[in-house]
Amino acid sequence: MDPSHLVLGHHVTSAVCRLPMAPQPCTGQPPIWAFDATVGLCVPYKQGFCQANANKFYTKAECEEYCRVVKDDAELLKAN
Repeated sequence: MDPSHLVLGHHVTSAVCRLPMAPQPCTGQPPIWAFDATVGLCVPYKQGFCQANANKFYTKAECEEYCRVVKDDAELLKAN
């Protein structure tokens, strides 16, 4: 069972990292971060979050921690 986390005010599981980025036109909202599974990285998402799916985070650090993005080779070696 995936552990639940609080992201942007909602409890979600790590399955959100596998969701596609869902571009939705949205003005006047702060930029957010989303996990791009095609490249395995957290990327800025300037569409805001008014209609985005659950793959959305306030900060890059939150996205990387939640989706367990490996930041560099040293971190990858520690994980093995």
